[in-house]
Amino acid sequence: MDEAIVVGVDGTDNAARAAEWAARQAIAWELPLRLVHAMSRPVYERAQLHQPVPITGEESMRRWVVDMLAELAERCRAQGAVDVHIDLVSGDPTDVVLRSAEHSVFAVVGHSDSEGVTRALPGPTVAHLIESCPVPVVVVRRPPRDPDGPVVIGVDGSPISGRALRFGYEFAARVGAEVLAVHATSGAAVTAAHPVESNAEEALRYHGGLVGTELADCARRHPQVTSEFDVIVDAPVDALLAAADNARLLVVGSHGKGLVRRALLGSVSHAVVDLAPCPVAVLPPHAAVA
Repeated sequence: MDEAIVVGVDGTDNAARAAEWAARQAIAWELPLRLVHAMSRPVYERAQLHQPVPITGEESMRRWVVDMLAELAERCRAQGAVDVHIDLVSGDPTDVVLRSAEHSVFAVVGHSDSEGVTRALPGPTVAHLIESCPVPVVVVRRPPRDPDGPVVIGVDGSPISGRALRFGYEFAARVGAEVLAVHATSGAAVTAAHPVESNAEEALRYHGGLVGTELADCARRHPQVTSEFDVIVDAPVDALLAAADNARLLVVGSHGKGLVRRALLGSVSHAVVDLAPCPVAVLPPHAAVA
């Protein structure tokens, strides 16, 4: 299977918003879009689907799902996406998305404000997807306030932070966005903002420590991306949410379950997923990034 952008959908408005957002990204990335729906058994007992029509059995549910997916595919094509595919698969929703994501550059799911979890994944929450997905996971809570805003990337110098930087820069390069890299610290009162240009790599490596080295490497790979690096004295969640106010995407890393770090990652990634005013890309612990 060729690489694609994969979206977990279930017929809710949250999932539809995520699919339409993903359709716009598929245009910029020049990739197919795959809408994936899991049919659990007995599907007509899955109350999480919140279907808008009476369902009397599995066959009627299947007909409703097929119609829903066809309508959603048309909505995605109306966004400009040309290569849109539908995958209707039996199995647990989270497992189905995880398997589909093996052939994607990133996976996309919708977010519910009312419950703090993605309804595109009934049953197991998005937390399991973030811990186990082989690629970055983008959670769409709402469309960005500024669709032309920067890609904000949370950094702390850790290996997963480096992968977040690489994905964020690649995303920015694909969609023609600027990058704002944010490092939150509770140390000495230092606030700095440094434009990152291809001819400033050595200065970044010297003054920015490990984070500066990672930034310089990304700037060298993507010289067309205008970048800025902010060191902010604040709690990580607060710093990232403030920086993401007008962002088109917020990118963070996650170390997975059972590990909470004071720097940036771990529980912070789940907090910003629930609170960010824009879509959030989370880099799972073992996510593959170019």
